[in-house]
Amino acid sequence: MKNFTIGDSSVPRNDVVDVSDWQSWMTQNDYTQLHNLGIKGVVVKVTEGTYYTNGIAANQIKFARNAGMVVSAYHYATFDSASAAVAEANYFANRLDSLNVGKNVTVVADIESDAVSGDIAGNLKAFWQTMTQRGYQNHVAYTMRYYKHLDALTSTTGKDRTWIAQYPYTPSANSLWDQDFGAWQFSSTGHLPGHSQNLDVSIDYQGLFTRENGAASTSTAPSSVSYDPIVSQKTVSYSGSLDQSVRADGLYASAPFYTSAATSVGNTAAKAYNGAHFTALQEETTAKGTFVQIRFNNGSVYWIDKRALAIEQYDTVTSKTPVSYTGSLDQNSRADGLYTAGPFFTSVATAIGNTNAKALNGQHFTALEEDTTAKGTFVEIKLNDGKIYWVDKRALAIDRYDKVISTTAVSYTGSFD
Repeated sequence: MKNFTIGDSSVPRNDVVDVSDWQSWMTQNDYTQLHNLGIKGVVVKVTEGTYYTNGIAANQIKFARNAGMVVSAYHYATFDSASAAVAEANYFANRLDSLNVGKNVTVVADIESDAVSGDIAGNLKAFWQTMTQRGYQNHVAYTMRYYKHLDALTSTTGKDRTWIAQYPYTPSANSLWDQDFGAWQFSSTGHLPGHSQNLDVSIDYQGLFTRENGAASTSTAPSSVSYDPIVSQKTVSYSGSLDQSVRADGLYASAPFYTSAATSVGNTAAKAYNGAHFTALQEETTAKGTFVQIRFNNGSVYWIDKRALAIEQYDTVTSKTPVSYTGSLDQNSRADGLYTAGPFFTSVATAIGNTNAKALNGQHFTALEEDTTAKGTFVEIKLNDGKIYWVDKRALAIDRYDKVISTTAVSYTGSFD
């Protein structure tokens, strides 16, 4: 996914960031810089379950308010019953009380953990009811765009008080997603100038986090999903390596990014494969660009943005010469490759080096053809067992036949002695 600097006008409006103890590196100057770059609100993680409190939340709240930004608070939910939801709401409210954030603060239930189960709507309503009883009435639910219980979740707050996470590969100011929700978290890879650490960034459609006490809506109608269609496809055959030196691309097993529910959530998995060699199998084009189905040397197959690939340019054969000589493979101090489809690195089939000649050291051959490329001269050889390979000429110990230095016509007889 695209990395960008907070304030970049090419991406959706940068209204809100959310922070937790992962952002312990941020100072007062960093929060002030956020505000100067256009960030209006900060959502601070306060609690999780009934077992964790964010020990730096007080400072994060103070720094954000000192910088002039609106502060909201979120709780990472793990409840699986109404009683557990009530317990977590009280745990959250107790911490909010101790932080003295004020009763008008917007409070968020972060619903993404697999631990959240059972009657999602009923349990979440119990959570909200408890928060209201404790004086915190400005409720927002957070989850991913394709969370399986999304309808149940939005039934408790309304879609326009739901904060939705969905990451385009390249977020654009000209393509605003999820406008039927209250706010859209569109990236996890924003960063402050001069910092490499990432921040989650959101656009706030309804002012949930950029003004106090945004009015609630009763809208709960589910939205339709429209994935990117495949507009062209073709079989390809080339190779190369992943180039993630300045990128952080996603890998998708079943299809190109955002062409199905299974590929709708962005990731940065390709970063871990920087430099890995691949063979390309197919290309498919969508509105977001061209995606390539690649196979790694270990057999794993994925789809990836073509721009993530450093494609190899194969060597051209500059000359071909039929030959006829014999010799043996000399691998005493070498470890050459053997290739069946042509000289090394002249096609996708010969792009991956090997050391197979080492195992055939000393075997006799007959030479059939010599081809020259930028890497040197390669010889097509036939072994005594009939197998044919291409190998670097420097791997060969060529038989040196005696030269006839004179020819004389004679006529005599005799017997073997």
